[in-house]
Amino acid sequence: MLVPEREDGRGGHTVEKICSVFLLLWWTIGTGIITFHSESCAFFISKLTSPRRMLVFIQAQPRMTSVCCVFTFIGPFVETSNGWFAAWGGFFATLHWCLGIDTSTFNDLSEGRRYIKFLQFWSFILIFASITPLRYKYTGYGGAGFAIAAGALTLIACMYVISLYDELSREVMRMTMMLLFLLWACVAGVCTFYGPFLLLGNGYFACWIGCFCAFKLWIIQWTSSERE
Repeated sequence: MLVPEREDGRGGHTVEKICSVFLLLWWTIGTGIITFHSESCAFFISKLTSPRRMLVFIQAQPRMTSVCCVFTFIGPFVETSNGWFAAWGGFFATLHWCLGIDTSTFNDLSEGRRYIKFLQFWSFILIFASITPLRYKYTGYGGAGFAIAAGALTLIACMYVISLYDELSREVMRMTMMLLFLLWACVAGVCTFYGPFLLLGNGYFACWIGCFCAFKLWIIQWTSSERE
């Protein structure tokens, strides 16, 4: 044990736990940087569409070469590709490792509470993925504003529900989850058919996985007997 446990119960951190938390933070930052779109990245990549242009660009702009290298590694994997799956695979692997050391808190949660946590996570992803399309007014950028509003509303609703999970009546829970499912179904329909998430990427998957989580929560409230 690297950090001994104190009398008040704090501490008690092993080397494995510290390493897992460090790697989780590392992959969280890395995945966020390289899978969310950077406008500067798109500009520089468009300048380097051929080896000849790359050579001319380096010769004409020697000071910008290093900047180009930085920007092309910040946000190149905005759509599904080997790099995209590697980034998210590394993130979820380290997340599983970090939680796997002490999963008692998460495992003790009911199925409904776990899916609320999942829905909160994908709401954050949807909000972050919607910022760039709305800022630079991409095709169908109006859907990004709708996605941000829906994600924020979902976060507020989830915080309210999870804080009063055992006190709320089953009818209220059913109605809340049904409304969340309808909201996310509209988000998925608008954002993946109209825009801006027409291609596979963070926003696309956030829409549909969030919709599935909301649907699962609705089903849980209809079939579960936790509050009966």
